[in-house]
Amino acid sequence: QFNMTSIDLLQEEEFPPTRFAFAYGSGAVAQTGYDPAECPMLDLVFVVDDPVEWHRLNLINNGHHYSMLATLGPRVISQIQSLPACVYYNTLTPMKGGGQKGRMMKYGAIGLIDFQRDLREWRHLYLAGRLHKPVIFLSSPNSCISTDLTSNLSSAVRTALLLLPEHFSKKELFLSIASLSYMGDFRMSFGENPDKVRNIVLPNLDKFERLYEPVVAKHFSRSCTWRPGGSEGGLYEQDLSMAARENHVSMLPAAMQLPPGVPIEASAIKAQLRSIVFRSALLQSTKGILTAGPAKSAKYSGAKLGKFASWWIRRIRG
Repeated sequence: QFNMTSIDLLQEEEFPPTRFAFAYGSGAVAQTGYDPAECPMLDLVFVVDDPVEWHRLNLINNGHHYSMLATLGPRVISQIQSLPACVYYNTLTPMKGGGQKGRMMKYGAIGLIDFQRDLREWRHLYLAGRLHKPVIFLSSPNSCISTDLTSNLSSAVRTALLLLPEHFSKKELFLSIASLSYMGDFRMSFGENPDKVRNIVLPNLDKFERLYEPVVAKHFSRSCTWRPGGSEGGLYEQDLSMAARENHVSMLPAAMQLPPGVPIEASAIKAQLRSIVFRSALLQSTKGILTAGPAKSAKYSGAKLGKFASWWIRRIRG
């Protein structure tokens, strides 16, 4: 379990100041199929006020983290960062201290405006999607970021409700939410464990419950009712009337608004998700080849393919 604070991390790794930071993925929150003793690579995100200035300072302290793009300077790096999905990653970088010395990390920088826009509008559903799952905050979000984080969770519940039947369990709700940002991601067909969503949710049902129960209670008490009892301990019952579904759609993020005349059906919602996720995953992955450089890109992709192959071998063996 990763337990450094943002202050510790910034000091130990000599990162420039950030507005908000969080750790996500198997290195921060346990997932099925990963041995914590092996210290999986730690994924970090830094939300920064001024990307040009942040990269300028980071190049001074951590220039060796960058690919050959470092020679182009912080302004060009920031321009590359601004391409979808607006995150600039340095990957396979060994940590310096804080009890984590030698552990590999991947860290991304994103501008505050781009970060908040993705949370509110789902323009790329990239970091917004990662924040649909439990993560570790390395610093406390300010009131504006906190509001956008809650809005993102509410949008995730709203979208999941449009995909779920009238009655569903908490586990089914969390599986639906966790799957949203993977719909349309080409890596799920080649390179990622196809059981990834279940591997994220099932060991962390308590964390998902703590994350989403306040959101459901505050924003969905009229359209979604908890009915205790049964083998699952209870089921949610949602209002499937056209008025309720139209209300859900009207309050979805801007990028999820259905074109005029398109009926409110699960297939239409999924198509909208796939359109957003496919584009952002493809463009961010392509950008990653430049930001990581050929050697690190090959190593990173090889590790992903190795995990995918292991999944297939386990499946064949039954």
